Amino acid sequence: MKEILRGVRRGVGWLNIAFAAAGGLGIIALTLLSIVNVAIRNTAGGGIDNAVGYGEVGMAAIALLGASYAQRQRAHIRSTVLLDRLGRRARDFAELTWLVIITGILAWVVHATSQRALLSIDISESRFGTVPIWPARVLIALSLALLTLELALQTIEQLLIIFGAKHNGEASGEGRAEISDTAGTVL
Repeated sequence: MKEILRGVRRGVGWLNIAFAAAGGLGIIALTLLSIVNVAIRNTAGGGIDNAVGYGEVGMAAIALLGASYAQRQRAHIRSTVLLDRLGRRARDFAELTWLVIITGILAWVVHATSQRALLSIDISESRFGTVPIWPARVLIALSLALLTLELALQTIEQLLIIFGAKHNGEASGEGRAEISDTAGTVL
């Protein structure tokens, strides 16, 4: 079981990195698009056709591309006021409870978002008549699916922490089951 989990973790880790890198490149591309658009508008008076539309549609997709990587790195803002007051076992169960709840909610969101993305492809949905929306909807669905997979893996890891896997000895409550990914990070 641990070998399978290691392999899945490795694959999801690479996907997390790829999606986060794509998000970073997307931000750079949108920034350059905006700079060039403003420069053309100020010098030649025209601007790039539909630059605002591409910016709006692109930002919606780009915003979620790094979410799974951030979740893996625990880079999201967390309030631990209550959790820090709990004992280790209670804290582990509280984290498991929230992981199960949020994974379930996100699974439903992925289903709904994927259905909407498929419909968008079918009807060739666009903004301003020429800016296709379906690529952004597909990227949003894929990003949310990867985040859901990351949370599902963290749920399994939390179960291993609670029900038998050895802790790595951290007293802070951030202990992870002793399963490592390609970078040697203890999971």
